Amino acid sequence: MSTPMPCRRLAALLVPLLAAACAPTQEWVHPMAPLGQRDADMQGCRSEAAFHARQRGWFERDRAMWDAYRARSPGDRALANMRLQQAETLAMLDRSRYFEACMEQRGYRLRAVE
Repeated sequence: MSTPMPCRRLAALLVPLLAAACAPTQEWVHPMAPLGQRDADMQGCRSEAAFHARQRGWFERDRAMWDAYRARSPGDRALANMRLQQAETLAMLDRSRYFEACMEQRGYRLRAVE
């Protein structure tokens, strides 16, 4: 007897989640900064990273949104939505890269928590 399809999908979603839960936790550490300063620096770097990612990827996102809006056929709509998801993924990666660079410029290092 085969496993029903929803159970397979659930298992496929749970395996990466469980693997991520077992991964070591990391935090940003600066030897001279107090805890409150670290939180303020993280917030500042998050806002700078969001700004830079928006500036860099606005054209791709706007074009994909416009293409999805004016698409007539389901195939065109699916292609435009795929391009929109790709643009959003690239923006997320840019935000992460800008955030890490900002924190490193401020003297922080990413270390594993034991």
